[in-house]
Amino acid sequence: MASRKHGIDVLRVVAPVGIIWIHANDSQIKEWARPCLSFFVAAVAYFGWLHLARTGQGWAYCKQRVQHLALPFVVWSAIHAALFGVRALATGKLPDHVREWGPLFGTNYHLWFLPFAMAITLFLALVFALFGHHGRWLLGASLAAAILMGCLHTATDWDGLVTGTWLKPLAHWEREFPSVLLGIALAQWVHLRGVPPLGLALSGLMAALLFKFCVPTAPYFVNCVSGALLIAVGLGVRSTGGAYWETLARLSFFVYLVHLIPLSMLRAPVAAAVDNQILSAGLLTIITWLVSIALGLLCIRYRVGWPIVP
Repeated sequence: MASRKHGIDVLRVVAPVGIIWIHANDSQIKEWARPCLSFFVAAVAYFGWLHLARTGQGWAYCKQRVQHLALPFVVWSAIHAALFGVRALATGKLPDHVREWGPLFGTNYHLWFLPFAMAITLFLALVFALFGHHGRWLLGASLAAAILMGCLHTATDWDGLVTGTWLKPLAHWEREFPSVLLGIALAQWVHLRGVPPLGLALSGLMAALLFKFCVPTAPYFVNCVSGALLIAVGLGVRSTGGAYWETLARLSFFVYLVHLIPLSMLRAPVAAAVDNQILSAGLLTIITWLVSIALGLLCIRYRVGWPIVP
């Protein structure tokens, strides 16, 4: 317990607010929350690679993680399908955004993150098997590959290339793939040299956010860099209430999976109560976040675990 980085736990609790904010409104302000999504992508790669580097489990770890994520993906697809069916019976129609389904996002498009997390795990195992013994070389190679992928994303219209319904999540995969590479690079750095200095991580994060603020057309790669730097900041921050934050942090995945349910239920009454679009979206985000955490705590209280709470 003493070695656990509770700064990361705090970020895992708070970062879902950014994800909910993205889904709660259509204004351009939501773009400021994109690093929160990149943070979670980079975290999957960071913790996965750090585990591989320290244990050398390779494909055994890959099999364990894919099995751990596959059943929640199926179960939550069934949950959303059932809820959409109830809504269809009550209203006589389905929302436009849930008329599609596919193997890469189940019955709700926002579930695309789970197949992506499984794909990340497979990628980590492959890279570790091929290059895991090239420590310092891999650190530089992963950084170079992340920059290259960021440049390719800027120069290529992947949303236009991936037009099939079943393949649409691949555009998200491509956009967030630099976060995977940056997560590997950060984990390799920590494995070889220890946690980066907090001042350096904070300076890098502030520089990335400042660039994003000054350049409205900044490439998405800036979000990927910001997400990885959030992990570096969390590693250097010490927090009190360790057990409390650890419990809430374990619910971060559950909050991502469940938040669309209270969000859809609360959107209309909150919009009716608050005229201002930004204030309405902010209030909807906070309420949805709190309700989602409360549902997670109830699951813990009544011992509802995996696969409902991954």
